[in-house]
Amino acid sequence: MSIRIIKKGLLDTIQDRGRYGYQHLGINPTGVMDFVSMRLANALAGNEEQEPVIEMHWPAPVIRFETDTCFAISGAAVIARIDQQTEIPVNRTVFVKAGSQLSFEKKLSGARIYLAVQNGFNLTPWLNSNSTHLQLNHGGHHLTTGAVVEFNKALSHTISITKFYPWYIQSPIDLSDSTIHFTRGKEWGLLDETMKELFKQNIYQISNESNRMGYRLNGTPVYLQHSTELISTAVTKGTIQLLPNGQPLVLLADHQTTGGYPRIGHVISADVPKLAQFETGQSIRFKEITIEEAHQRLKNLDLYLKQTEIACKLRMADL
Repeated sequence: MSIRIIKKGLLDTIQDRGRYGYQHLGINPTGVMDFVSMRLANALAGNEEQEPVIEMHWPAPVIRFETDTCFAISGAAVIARIDQQTEIPVNRTVFVKAGSQLSFEKKLSGARIYLAVQNGFNLTPWLNSNSTHLQLNHGGHHLTTGAVVEFNKALSHTISITKFYPWYIQSPIDLSDSTIHFTRGKEWGLLDETMKELFKQNIYQISNESNRMGYRLNGTPVYLQHSTELISTAVTKGTIQLLPNGQPLVLLADHQTTGGYPRIGHVISADVPKLAQFETGQSIRFKEITIEEAHQRLKNLDLYLKQTEIACKLRMADL
């Protein structure tokens, strides 16, 4: 009851929603970059929304299923195959027999792929989470060639051939829209009106220095009205810091617990998954919205995901 990594990818880790409640101890949350795709993969695999998944980057790994398995992949649009033959669709429930090998042939769009298996992985939580903390090398699992991850439970029936359920789900993430919504941060007022408008009119490119800790952006520099030193204070996923060179840094899953750069804004929670699927070199622009609208967008997203999860359970119960 396991999978085996035949060939590692660029960065393959076990992740869940994150390790919260420990930032005061200097332990950052980590967790998935794109919680929407995590929930979709789990729904399709018949799991609860918080079940840990494998987060993969490109190039992706080659994975062998050591037992009959029900799984789903979500996130980036990719061409994936079983045993280099049968194409595996994204956002569909898939059944494969023991010994089947999953490989990824081509990435069409998006930056991260998520894989969930039915019944989940057999892991030992660290501080109430199974997310992989790469900096501390604790929790979860950083998957390299030869790594084996056990399942919690085997399927109740055997699989003779690779097959899919006849239905699929639609991800709410629209990568054709490069607009990222934000709310004002504590230090927004340190910008004058010209710089505020410049920030909102800028078209930023995601730097190749970006990673799971944060996305560095390149555009026309934005500067404070007056040079000032700030006391380090709390930051979170989505915080937009303004670096001394006038370029923004958007903090993501592996962000530090505190920071001393001005927090000029915060990417709304509903847009963090979309931002996480943009790749190095892609362009984005920011649009300001109110906190009330940010809350409503998150509520709408959560409602869509819950409806999708219920629909998947009902569909699977009928088959």
